[in-house]
Amino acid sequence: MNQRSKKLERESTVKNTFLKPHLWRKINNLKPGHHACYIFNTKHEHRAVISAFILRGIELNQKVIYIADLPAFRSIADYVFSEGREIEKYMAQGQLRLLTAKAVYLQHEVFDPDKMIDFLHAEIDRALEEGYTALRITGEMKWVLKGLPGSDRLVEYESKLKTSLRGSKCVALCQYDKRLFDTDLLNTVSELHPYTLQG
Repeated sequence: MNQRSKKLERESTVKNTFLKPHLWRKINNLKPGHHACYIFNTKHEHRAVISAFILRGIELNQKVIYIADLPAFRSIADYVFSEGREIEKYMAQGQLRLLTAKAVYLQHEVFDPDKMIDFLHAEIDRALEEGYTALRITGEMKWVLKGLPGSDRLVEYESKLKTSLRGSKCVALCQYDKRLFDTDLLNTVSELHPYTLQG
C-alpha cells in the first residue's frame, strides 16, 4: 500500500455537510470484510449516508455496486452529483455500477441466498482482477416486501452473508427503510450484522 492509500485509510476527502458525525465515523471505519446494516428514517438522511458510502469507496479505489429498483437510479445519480462528482465518469470507467434488484436478487423470479453469495464472490474476484482494492456493494432491501418466491429466506441470507464476507475483500451495506419494515424483522437483521448504522 502506497503513502497515498495509507493516508486515505486514515482520513477522507469527501465533504458532506449533511451527515451526522457519528454516522460519518461509522462509514469511514468500514473496511473490507465488514458486513453492515443501515436502517434509515428519511430520504434526507438516506441521501447523506449513501452518497458518503459511494464516494468513500471511489476515493479508496474500490469498485462500487449499487443495487436498487429502477426508479431509485436517478436519485442515486443526483446524490453523487450533488456532492460535486460527475457520476457518468465513474460509470464510464466501470468503477460504479448500478444494477436492478430484480437482476441481482431475483434471478428467474426466485431469491436463492446461496446463488446471491456466489454472485458476490464472483464480483469480488472481478473487482480485484480489474485492479481495484476491494468491492464496495450496497443494496436496498425493499424488494423483499414484494413477496416473490424465496423472499422469506432473507434472514437465512443475512446469516450466511455474515460468515461468508468475514475476511473478504468486500464492504457490504444492506439498506432497510424503517418506515416500511416490521420492527421485529429489523431487530433480527440488525443482530445479524456486525455493524449497524442508524439515524
